[in-house]
Order: sequence, then C-alpha cells, then structure tokens
Amino acid sequence: MAKFPGLETFQGDIYSYKLDGNEYLHKSYQYAKSSYRDITDMNPKFVLYPKTKDGNEDDFDDIYKALEYAQKYNLKIAIRTGGHQYSGASSTDRKNLQLDLSNTYKKFEWIDIDKTKLEVGISYSLKEFVDKLTAEGRFLPSGQCEYVGLGGHVQTGGYGQLARGFGLLTDYVDEIRIISYDTTEQTYTSKWIKKGDELFRAVIGGSPGNFGVITHVRLTVLKDSDYSESYGLFAICAYDPNLLKEFLDIMLETETVNVDDFDYCITFSSDSGSDQGLDHGEEDDPSYDETYNREGYFRSDGKLIWPDMIIIHAYQYKGYNEATSPIKKIRDIIEKVKPAKRKIIIDIDKHYNVSLLVENWITLIRREFQLQYIKRGYVSDWEPKKLKDTNWSDWIVKRINLAICNKLKVSAQFKYFGGENSEFYKKGLENKDSLSWRDMNFGVSFDTFFEKDLLHLASEWQRENDKCISVTNPTFCDKDMRLLWASYDLNLDYFHDCYYDTEKKYADLCYLREKYDPKKIFIPNKFCVGVKNEVPEKVLKDILDKNSDKFDDLLKDVGCTPIWKRFERRNK
Repeated sequence: MAKFPGLETFQGDIYSYKLDGNEYLHKSYQYAKSSYRDITDMNPKFVLYPKTKDGNEDDFDDIYKALEYAQKYNLKIAIRTGGHQYSGASSTDRKNLQLDLSNTYKKFEWIDIDKTKLEVGISYSLKEFVDKLTAEGRFLPSGQCEYVGLGGHVQTGGYGQLARGFGLLTDYVDEIRIISYDTTEQTYTSKWIKKGDELFRAVIGGSPGNFGVITHVRLTVLKDSDYSESYGLFAICAYDPNLLKEFLDIMLETETVNVDDFDYCITFSSDSGSDQGLDHGEEDDPSYDETYNREGYFRSDGKLIWPDMIIIHAYQYKGYNEATSPIKKIRDIIEKVKPAKRKIIIDIDKHYNVSLLVENWITLIRREFQLQYIKRGYVSDWEPKKLKDTNWSDWIVKRINLAICNKLKVSAQFKYFGGENSEFYKKGLENKDSLSWRDMNFGVSFDTFFEKDLLHLASEWQRENDKCISVTNPTFCDKDMRLLWASYDLNLDYFHDCYYDTEKKYADLCYLREKYDPKKIFIPNKFCVGVKNEVPEKVLKDILDKNSDKFDDLLKDVGCTPIWKRFERRNK
C-alpha cells in the first residue's frame, strides 16, 4: 500500500481516492451514500485506519499523525466508527480526511469487582457491545441497529427501546477519553473528561465528532439481578390497518402511559419483495446500494424475506401485574389475530432478563432495503390525549396504506418516551449534556425506500408527512423538533433551532467548538456546530469583479446583445 508525504510513519492502512479503485469504494462506504450522493460528496481524499502498537490502546501516535497532517495541509477530519449516520455526516469530501476507528479501540475492562463500572473502547458495533454485556448478565439502554458504532452512538444519545424505563445510553457515561485541543498546552492531547465538565457536556449531544477524537468511555452498567420481575413481549403480526390502529391507540391510553416502568415500541416494515437478498439490479444502477449487492447483503442467511408486518416490543421491569399490565392488553389484541398471521418470540408467560430483552431488540440486518431512501424523524411534546383529539393513529394508518399502494417501501417506528416520571425525562433534568427535547413524549421515524422511477412519489409522500408538524393545522406537534441521530439534512446552522431547544445552548456550543477546535479541523461538513452560512468575502469579491467587467464590456458593445436592448425597443 502506497505511503504519502507527511504520512510515511502512519502505522495503519491508508486508502486513496486516486489509487485504490474498488477497494477505496468499499472503505469509503457510508449507509447514506447511495441516497445522498447528489447532496454531499462522501468520497474523502484518504480513508485512514489508525493502528496501535502491539494492541496498546494508550498508543495514539496514528491519531496525532493524522491531526498533524490535517493541520499542515489545512484539511478537515471526519470521524467514523460505524458509518451508519443517516445523512452521511460521518463522512466528508475529496478535500478532506476520513478517520475510521471501527477496529482501533476494542478494550473491554471491568473497573470494579461487582462489574458495574466498565471501561470500553468506542470501536465496538452495537451488537458486539450488547453481546458482551449480556454474557455477564449486564445491560444498558441502547439503540437497535446492529452495525451502529459505539462512538457515534454515545455522542448522539443512544436512543432505544428502554428509554422510558432507564433513559438513554449516554445517561450512563461517567467519563470520556478524548484527543482534543488543550488550551493551556496549545496542542492536541489525550485526556479523560468527567460528567459535569464543559467539554463532556459539549461532546454528548453537542455535535458528533466536532470537538475531538473520542477513544474510550467509562460507564455505569446495570445488572439483570436487580430486575428479577422483568417481563417482555416481542411479537410479529402480518400487517392489517385495523390492527396497527389498535396498537397505536394503546400507546395513547392514559392508564398505559402512566405506568412508569413500561416501554412500548411499534414498528412497521413493508414487504421485502420475493427477490430480496438475490442479485437485484446492476451495480451501476443508482437505485441500489452497490456495496451490499456486490458483497452479499445478508451474511449467511441466504434469501431473507418478510411480508408487510407489524413488530411489537413491550417491556415492564419491576411492577408487572397481569390484571393491570399494558402488556397484557397488547397480548390480548395479538391473540385475536389468527395463529397463521402472528409469531410470538418473547412472551409474558415468564420472567425474562432485561439483557435478553435488549439483545432481542437488536435488528441483525444492516439496512432494511437495498434502495435509496428518504428519511424523516419527528418528535412531539404533546400529551396522549391531544394526539387522540387529532386522530393521529388514523392519520398514520392512512399514510402507510398509501405508501403500500404506491409501491413504496417503508420502515417506520412509533415510541412513547415521556411522562414526568419517565427516566428519559428525569435523567434529562440533570443537565449534564447537550441533548435536547428531553420533555418530548412521542417519537416517530418514517423512512421510505424506493425504486429510482418512484423518486417523485417518495418525495411527495414524505412532504405530506411533514405536514404533521405545523403551526396551523398539526396532527403530531406544532413545532419542529429533531434528533441528531435521525437528521435528514446537512445544514445544522440553518436548522439549529430544530436540533437545540434553546438559542443559548447553541451559542454556548459554538463558543466551545472554537475553544476546543481553534484550528477548525473537526468541521468536515455542514452538519457541525459552529459552521456558519456566511458569505466568503474573497469569493464574493471575485464574482462581483467579474460581473462588473462583464457590465463594462457590454456597455462598450462587444458583439453581444445586452438585455437592455429589449427594454430600449419598447420605448421607441
């Protein structure tokens, strides 16, 4: 593999856009690449994979070399642990560098005898991390996607199924090891930052990868043995509009949402298609995800298929009572479905360890469909009664039915987060991070995947969905509140009031970005705190100078017809 001036002593692998062809295309892959190719260039100049000497995770030489190279050549650095960011914000363009940490930091070490304090490297995929915890009878709340990297997941919150009962993954982060600018030494150094530090607050929920390179985190971990009365329901039903409405309506019932230790999530997924997992389209067809057509999408599972379906996850952790439990009500609805139209995987007929519930929450698939997609994520601070008044559940069912009839592929999720007694809300009151909208009650994600000839339909479908957020006639909420992990645009400054709940929070983060990244290394794209949409003075001057010269030339009659000749004719 070629060495490059300034990176000769870099220990890890380097992949070049110019030199490494197909291998580079694989290494630069991002989840968003096939969908956002026209919006942002996700083909960095180099993709760098740092290595440590003899597995010593205190060795950061390659990181420092990448930082020195970026400073010397005035380049930016994008940091990736999983590459699963939905709008491609963990990548950058051909002028800049991609630092891939997906295999660099794999430490997993218990700090205490009781195994409730853990130091872990950020290079684990979510499935790897959950599996290691489960093996020890331990768990933490976390997200669902198998290939999400722990580094990015920690910084954007770690939203998931257990959020109402336990809060977010980031609520259990005590310390972060980060390589960032030291204002005293005026250089980039490795340090541990603790919960409560200003840099800690900025890193968690501020702007992913925007304040330095995080390598390790220390966590407080939860024990299965402390929740000996946990119960769960995990079931899959063939899609039926009336059935989906019933499940959604339970989410809006007062007697359900007031149960403090109850978590409930509904997922809808469109029919995979009979040929899913086989050769599907040509590699140069931009409808499809090239990497996984080429390499085999479903690992060893062969032809993995599913119909239009509803997936139910409902958990209780400490107060299960069959007579009053919301899970029993959900189970009763499922039992009305014909046995051939349902599959119950985890049932409430016995206690299940919370770690097993978390493990079953992980979806063992990189992406639902090998197609381009348009993503949406909506949150609402409305109370359940208000959603009942707007007939929200009817609106959801109608939107999904329309997508099915228009041959769009949809992956949608609906979750109740809130209530003043929820851990999601209460842990947010500690104000130790920059995550916003901790007073939200409901979250919805709406992803539509589509064949290339259905782009117009998919766009119109999502634009109509956007109307559920409105100040005039809302169905779901009257203000636009977004989450960093579910972003569907790349202009953070323009939409910052959607991602941050106060203007002061955003201003403070912009200040901290300047303080801890004064050389502006960690701003590889526009989805970063502190990137202002300002006019570059030199660029503007060059454009205006050329315009002025053109005007002068036309006044001198250079053989072209100026537009004002048309105006002069009218006055004759």
